[in-house]
Amino acid sequence: GAPNVRLRRNGATYDEMWRQAIAARTPIVTLTSYNEWHEGTQIEPAREGRPGYDSYDGAWGLHGKAAQRAYLERTALWVDRYRKRLAGQ
Repeated sequence: GAPNVRLRRNGATYDEMWRQAIAARTPIVTLTSYNEWHEGTQIEPAREGRPGYDSYDGAWGLHGKAAQRAYLERTALWVDRYRKRLAGQ
Protein backbone atom coordinates (compact mmCIF):
# COMPACT_ATOMS: atom_id res chain seq x y z
CA GLY A 1 0.00 0.00 0.00
CA ALA A 2 0.85 3.66 -0.04
CA PRO A 3 3.20 4.79 2.71
CA ASN A 4 1.58 6.55 5.64
CA VAL A 5 4.28 8.76 7.09
CA ARG A 6 4.19 11.36 9.83
CA LEU A 7 7.25 13.47 10.37
CA ARG A 8 8.74 12.80 13.79
CA ARG A 9 9.72 16.46 14.28
CA ASN A 10 12.49 15.37 16.69
CA GLY A 11 9.93 13.66 18.93
CA ALA A 12 7.28 16.41 18.92
CA THR A 13 4.77 14.32 16.92
CA TYR A 14 5.04 11.45 19.41
CA ASP A 15 4.61 13.81 22.37
CA GLU A 16 1.57 15.45 20.79
CA MET A 17 -0.13 12.11 20.21
CA TRP A 18 0.36 11.19 23.86
CA ARG A 19 -0.89 14.61 25.03
CA GLN A 20 -4.05 14.16 22.99
CA ALA A 21 -4.67 10.66 24.35
CA ILE A 22 -4.23 11.86 27.93
CA ALA A 23 -6.40 14.95 27.41
CA ALA A 24 -9.15 12.77 25.93
CA ARG A 25 -8.97 10.54 29.02
CA THR A 26 -8.93 7.53 26.76
CA PRO A 27 -9.25 4.35 28.85
CA ILE A 28 -6.45 2.58 27.00
CA VAL A 29 -3.47 3.43 24.82
CA THR A 30 -1.85 0.88 22.54
CA LEU A 31 1.20 0.94 20.34
CA THR A 32 -0.22 -1.30 17.68
CA SER A 33 2.67 -1.21 15.25
CA TYR A 34 5.66 -0.62 17.46
CA ASN A 35 8.19 -2.01 15.00
CA GLU A 36 6.39 -2.86 11.78
CA TRP A 37 9.43 -1.96 9.71
CA HIS A 38 7.92 -3.20 6.48
CA GLU A 39 5.00 -0.78 7.03
CA GLY A 40 7.25 2.10 8.00
CA THR A 41 5.59 2.50 11.39
CA GLN A 42 8.46 1.86 13.74
CA ILE A 43 9.32 4.28 16.52
CA GLU A 44 12.89 2.99 16.62
CA PRO A 45 14.85 2.57 13.37
CA ALA A 46 16.03 -0.83 12.22
CA ARG A 47 19.52 -1.40 10.93
CA GLU A 48 19.24 -3.14 7.62
CA GLY A 49 20.80 -6.60 7.71
CA ARG A 50 21.85 -6.33 11.37
CA PRO A 51 19.92 -6.83 14.61
CA GLY A 52 19.34 -3.89 16.90
CA TYR A 53 18.62 -0.24 16.41
CA ASP A 54 20.29 2.84 15.02
CA SER A 55 20.00 6.09 16.90
CA TYR A 56 17.57 8.89 16.32
CA ASP A 57 19.93 11.81 16.53
CA GLY A 58 18.07 14.99 17.37
CA ALA A 59 15.06 13.41 19.09
CA TRP A 60 14.37 15.55 22.16
CA GLY A 61 17.77 17.19 21.66
CA LEU A 62 19.65 13.92 22.18
CA HIS A 63 22.55 12.76 20.01
CA GLY A 64 24.75 9.71 19.64
CA LYS A 65 24.42 7.00 22.27
CA ALA A 66 21.94 9.09 24.28
CA ALA A 67 19.51 9.03 21.32
CA GLN A 68 19.59 5.25 20.79
CA ARG A 69 16.75 4.56 23.22
CA ALA A 70 15.09 7.97 23.04
CA TYR A 71 11.67 6.71 21.95
CA LEU A 72 11.72 3.82 24.40
CA GLU A 73 12.53 6.13 27.28
CA ARG A 74 9.99 8.71 26.14
CA THR A 75 7.36 5.97 25.98
CA ALA A 76 8.10 5.11 29.62
CA LEU A 77 7.72 8.78 30.57
CA TRP A 78 4.35 9.08 28.80
CA VAL A 79 3.05 5.80 30.23
CA ASP A 80 3.86 7.10 33.71
CA ARG A 81 2.01 10.38 33.00
CA TYR A 82 -0.92 8.48 31.53
CA ARG A 83 -1.21 6.21 34.58
CA LYS A 84 -1.07 9.17 36.95
CA ARG A 85 -3.82 10.92 34.99
CA LEU A 86 -6.01 7.81 35.15
CA ALA A 87 -5.38 7.62 38.90
CA GLY A 88 -6.52 11.23 39.23
CA GLN A 89 -3.18 12.69 40.21
